[in-house]
Amino acid sequence: MKDQLIFDTFSDSTISDSDSVGVYLRAGDDGTLITHTGFEADDHDQPSSIDFVDGDVTVASDAIAETDHGYNTGDKGQLTTTGTLPAGLALATDYYIIRVDKDTIKLASSLANAIAGTAVDITAAAGGGTHTFTVSTAYKQMVDVILPRLEQIEDSAHVSGDRGIMSLAVRNDTEGSLVGADGDYAPLQVDSSGRLRVIGDLDVSNLSEKNEDAAHSSGDVGDFVLSVRMDDVDGSNAALLAGTEGDYQGVFTNAKGELHVRDNDAVDLLTTIDTDTGVIAGDTTSMDATLTALSKAEDAAHSSGDQGIMSLAVRNDTKAALAGTSGDYIPFQMNASGELYVKDEDMLTELQSITHAEDVAHVSGDVGVMSLAVRNDTLAALAGTDGDYAPLQVNASGALYVKHDGDLDVNDTANTSIANAVNTLAVASTAEDVVASPLSNRKYLYIYNNDNRRMFVGATGVTASNGFPIAPRSYLELRAGASIDIEYVSPKASHEIRTLELS
Repeated sequence: MKDQLIFDTFSDSTISDSDSVGVYLRAGDDGTLITHTGFEADDHDQPSSIDFVDGDVTVASDAIAETDHGYNTGDKGQLTTTGTLPAGLALATDYYIIRVDKDTIKLASSLANAIAGTAVDITAAAGGGTHTFTVSTAYKQMVDVILPRLEQIEDSAHVSGDRGIMSLAVRNDTEGSLVGADGDYAPLQVDSSGRLRVIGDLDVSNLSEKNEDAAHSSGDVGDFVLSVRMDDVDGSNAALLAGTEGDYQGVFTNAKGELHVRDNDAVDLLTTIDTDTGVIAGDTTSMDATLTALSKAEDAAHSSGDQGIMSLAVRNDTKAALAGTSGDYIPFQMNASGELYVKDEDMLTELQSITHAEDVAHVSGDVGVMSLAVRNDTLAALAGTDGDYAPLQVNASGALYVKHDGDLDVNDTANTSIANAVNTLAVASTAEDVVASPLSNRKYLYIYNNDNRRMFVGATGVTASNGFPIAPRSYLELRAGASIDIEYVSPKASHEIRTLELS
């Protein structure tokens, strides 16, 4: 048994079926990796044949049990028997091993099916005899692996899909030398936070970053942005511009430190701003066109697709004049909530004309604002406690709920519905409802005794001894809501009454 990997410069002829080593490497320039399917550590050498009987076959899974069979997926052979083969298998036919585990195999009709795990369907195993599988060819699996180029040549351009090797560093919580002497290779070091340790007394504590909307403070410092001096970016120094599209490249300034810029139209317009005159140098035709598109002349008509610049305002928590004299340009102002300060003297005058101070005297021509009320079908308190502001209320018809000094609820006046009905007493001396289904929001109820006998009215279960009497051909007027249940009684059956309801 070989106890090392086999390195073969030329071919896979070194591979032997008797070897238990698992991997052979070909050291050629193509970087091909060749693997030979070997056995598990506890497997014995591969036998030339194995025997099994019908009882070793599991028909449901097409599996054949054979302890330490020693075969691998793809090994080819044929079957013989002293009796009758399990149904689905045949004599003088090539079959290929599917290795389930070291004690179980299945048989496939082709190498491709063996590799795919597709076994021959065994439908029965009851013919008797000893069945023998004899190997004719041991399968060698070859896999070609191409190792990609991971290193990059100095100054080579980036290409989409380039690969590389991740640089690792050693965590060293206490800074110090890890290996060797001057000139030896040594690993990069990081602290416990993964930050790279560097040589030198670099103090970056004063290069503080700033949060969005952070207020400026005198003495604030930050990272200085450097640029490349390029006196002529289109002319004689063009060769100094490195790389291709997509490469990193510096920003350029002229000899005065003025930044070279290009306008949005991307024409050949590389300009600088003269710090003495404030004039943009160079061909400004395209920039002028862009500025014209963003600015509008006084009284110019709107056109679909017009563009503009966002208007900004100055936050000024206490409104005050910010600049200059009458006629000067000044910024809009807004309060801390971003609300714009506005002034409309006409609106102020109008508001003053429709509002009046408490106890102010009426003046002919005064104007006011329409008063609205809240619809509340069932009158109830809407807000607060005694002394709070509360809205006026109206019912479903828009009638205002009011109360006069005598505590008379004007809304009690019936103005919605009217109903009249006839009722006859079903059983003598047994009380029943005067009105079976009262009107909703009933205000008034009239009861007329339309009989020649006296009757009595009252609460539920009223009797002749405790009810209120109504003489024959007389009536009773009641202010009674729909929720009040009023009944009547008489010693006479079929005693007739008439009712009239108002709501």
